[in-house]
Amino acid sequence: MPAHIEHATRLAAEADAPNAQFHIADFAAARALPLPRFDYIVAHGVYSWVDRPVRAQIAPVDRRPSEIGGLVYVSYNALPGWTGDLPFQHLARELAADLPGDSAARFAGAAATLRKLAEAGVPSLASSYLIDELRQRPAVPAGLSGA
Repeated sequence: MPAHIEHATRLAAEADAPNAQFHIADFAAARALPLPRFDYIVAHGVYSWVDRPVRAQIAPVDRRPSEIGGLVYVSYNALPGWTGDLPFQHLARELAADLPGDSAARFAGAAATLRKLAEAGVPSLASSYLIDELRQRPAVPAGLSGA
């Protein structure tokens, strides 16, 4: 997501890591990118949020650094740590499934609905850590931020 790339870019600048590069691409497109040599790929929680066909698209990208001696870090959000946010995850996936646009636009639409549900007092969402994150950093699809 563009917001994550912007945040990572800022962190790399603060860490004085000028060789750090970040790429915005969906997983299917990333397989075809002429990516430079890299040392690390991080997929934090991604496998938890996507369905089996998308996981299959991720796999070839994940293998690329191991062929050149790099490192792939894949974390899987496991229970019980994420139990409290399962309603958010499942609702976000279902709400986004039929929305138009790319994944960022679909998520932004789903997130808006989830925020409204939380504001209406749905208990499992009102106390969600992820809802708090959305309040602080609203999901805005690329091109709609006014920037």
